[in-house]
Amino acid sequence: MQSGAAAVGLTQQQQQQQQQQQRQQITSRRREFKAVYLTAAIVGAFVVLWSPHMVGRLRTGIKPTDVV
Repeated sequence: MQSGAAAVGLTQQQQQQQQQQQRQQITSRRREFKAVYLTAAIVGAFVVLWSPHMVGRLRTGIKPTDVV
């Protein structure tokens, strides 16, 4: 009977470890998504703010080498 109780205790411990690993995976995924969204926001802001500048240069015919 003792070996059966030890086996039950062991399986409960394994279940707890598995649940902890699942929580860590979920947390890791959330961090990864946050990083992706932040990177996309930074790149998007750069493109949105930089594009009108380049379009203006192209429309006026000023090349970056002419300024120097």
